[in-house]
Amino acid sequence: MCIPSQQRDPRTRAKVVIANLSLSIGLILWAFVHPSSVVGRDAVHFVVGLLFGLSITINLITARRNRRIRCNEVQ
Repeated sequence: MCIPSQQRDPRTRAKVVIANLSLSIGLILWAFVHPSSVVGRDAVHFVVGLLFGLSITINLITARRNRRIRCNEVQ
């Protein structure tokens, strides 16, 4: 990618931060939360899957939008 990080859209950087936070929170939940009931375990798996999906979706959308910007359009 030819666009330096200083010239990227600040909204894009904020979205990437949100995606990384959701991934981190999902991994922490997956590793450290172990409920004893089946319903609690299913709820944790639901939240972790939701956070992983959110992270993947935001990262793919921002990568696709950044790819549309060409080097000569940034100047």
